[in-house]
Amino acid sequence: MTTIPPTPEFSRLIRVDALKENPKSFKIKASAEECAALAERFSLLSVESLSANIRLTLQKDGLARLEGGLSAKVTQTCVITLEPVESFIETSFDQLHGGDPEEIHKEMEFPGNDGDAPEPFVGGAMDLGEITAEKLALELETFPRKHGVDYKRYDSGGGAFGDEEKKHQPFAGLAKLIKEKE
Repeated sequence: MTTIPPTPEFSRLIRVDALKENPKSFKIKASAEECAALAERFSLLSVESLSANIRLTLQKDGLARLEGGLSAKVTQTCVITLEPVESFIETSFDQLHGGDPEEIHKEMEFPGNDGDAPEPFVGGAMDLGEITAEKLALELETFPRKHGVDYKRYDSGGGAFGDEEKKHQPFAGLAKLIKEKE
């Protein structure tokens, strides 16, 4: 039984074999609906904007080099206060795509791709929107905190590690019994 992968929330399919220009530049931007779907996918409060400028170059070895950058405005939840935290993300990327999936898994080095094997083409196409969404996911702050918020202000009551003054010592009674026996 073959399962068909779901269509990504932000999809911009490019048939690589149909490209006539080399290199080819693309400017893509997510719609409001696509931003809302990406926010749900990545468990964000919102994705206000997401866009990318991508340059696709077909190489003689059959691989396609993607060079570009993305910019996004997202709102995450502060892990301490649970308040909204806005972030502006700008990053660049350079990666390879294509090739025979069987050959890719052999030990090969891929300079300019951070040593990673190229992502294979799927049906002779690549999805620039999904590639951009994946890059955004990698750039999201794992534990977002509101500016100026410090963990120390939100103490669980156990005190800092190494604190000499302990408010509650669960084994204090046991220690007292041991001392009395000695």
